Amino acid sequence: MHVWRAPVSTASPEFDNNKTPINNDGKGNEVSKIVLYLPGNLMHGNVSARKRRQYVEEFPQWLSTLKSAGFPVATSFQGIDLEILGVTESDFDGIDLLGGMYNHALPTVFEKHKGLGNHTQWLIANGPRGNVPGIFYSEFNIPRTDIQRPGHDIIPVAPSALSFLYSLCQTGDIDPGLPISKYEAIRFREKTLVPMHLEGQKNFFEWQRTLNPEKLQAFLQELRAIRDDGKDGVKILFIDLEAPLVGSRHGLKIWEWLFAAIREAGLADVFMPFAEAAKVWEQRAVKPQESALSLVARDLGKWLGLDPQVDYLDRVKSVRPRTEAEHRLLALASTSDVCAAMDRKLRGIVTLPADEGTVTIGYDQTLIDLGYAVLNAFEHDAPLKVETADDDGRWFVDRVIERLGL
Repeated sequence: MHVWRAPVSTASPEFDNNKTPINNDGKGNEVSKIVLYLPGNLMHGNVSARKRRQYVEEFPQWLSTLKSAGFPVATSFQGIDLEILGVTESDFDGIDLLGGMYNHALPTVFEKHKGLGNHTQWLIANGPRGNVPGIFYSEFNIPRTDIQRPGHDIIPVAPSALSFLYSLCQTGDIDPGLPISKYEAIRFREKTLVPMHLEGQKNFFEWQRTLNPEKLQAFLQELRAIRDDGKDGVKILFIDLEAPLVGSRHGLKIWEWLFAAIREAGLADVFMPFAEAAKVWEQRAVKPQESALSLVARDLGKWLGLDPQVDYLDRVKSVRPRTEAEHRLLALASTSDVCAAMDRKLRGIVTLPADEGTVTIGYDQTLIDLGYAVLNAFEHDAPLKVETADDDGRWFVDRVIERLGL
């Protein structure tokens, strides 16, 4: 078994504007490295109820696959995910685990709200700590106020045009010249913001959907091109951990096949542990000429673009959680996943050609039903009662109620 042991590091070196070479191929040539980042989200809005149930039941196998990749792999989860899955942060030994929030909420939607600003702070304070000096904000939606946890964390950020196409597993045609992409790392308060890159994503998505070997080889070639670009950089390549549950018919096997292909191609050494990369980014971070917040402003149309989503969030914002238990309950409704599922329901499901037929990118009605049920419970001061559309949805809701003690 190929097991990578993730180093645990909380140290943060002082910033240094001098770019000191860090990587070479042993022949004096500078090479670049990659952090492979696969953020996880148990309540991904485009995962069907049936696949979500299977995901939960088979999660120990997912962890085992990440640990046996043969090179460093980074991931992140929300606190509520770990509770529902029945795992702890210690179960991620051997994987680079970033910190996160308690749920998958969009912090900029609530942080300045008079009634739910404290809920956002609670979500951040009660998220996983992680075993590396990094933190993931849902949908790479960076808080605009100073409510982040203390410390010199690395925060991955994404181009704002990414959200819609990425949700369809069709990304790759986005202008790489967006303002944030010209920086290797920038300083923001105590944090270091690191823009992610899209090299490889389009070929990966097409390969996982079609299993076309030419697309896999094109993906591997893009990894080689990053390594051999002579820029001595460290890039984050990110793909949702659940991508094979959304845009493929093969689920976990996609990661097993991909990791094996990377090893067989002699590319395992392209990847760098997150903690080592963090030292490089902190050393090279610069103050941007523009406002950092303008550089990371996200396109929230996927979650706020349609009237029913706005109406739903208005109801969420009317809730005033007072206790720990009420914050945990509201987290089921304040998560962005409800609105993500609504987006695909309202705009229509997408069917794409794939090996063995087609893949359908849809939504899970269970998340929508659960979100509205939570709001009804708050508004009527009543016990949580959730009607579901199918048996798999019922299974998930029962597990949520049991694991969260609702």
